[in-house]
Amino acid sequence: MTLKEFYEQIDSDYKDVIKRLCDENMIKKFVFKFPEDPSFNDLTDGLNENDAEKAFCAVHTLKGVCSNLGFERLYEACLLYTSDAADEEDSVDLGGPRIIKKKKKEEKGEKKTHKHKNKKR
Repeated sequence: MTLKEFYEQIDSDYKDVIKRLCDENMIKKFVFKFPEDPSFNDLTDGLNENDAEKAFCAVHTLKGVCSNLGFERLYEACLLYTSDAADEEDSVDLGGPRIIKKKKKEEKGEKKTHKHKNKKR
């Protein structure tokens, strides 16, 4: 599979990524390194440990990596946990106190609602 085909598979804009990062070999390098990035595990750990600061830092880092690599779906999901989303029910504000609140609600079995707004950077 080519890099362009990969981006088509994940519904992302290859042309935008190549325009921004200029070098296909560099993009490949970082795409292949992405699974090793600790941000997702740090986010999970932060949520499980009720550590809002750790969770927020992790999701903020993950959002940046996804933005740079053009992983649009994951980038948009990360917006729900940062101030960029600014939707009281689904997002988490700076500092992450609502990450903990949302996690506790889910543990209590409350229904999750998603009013995802398709925002672009």
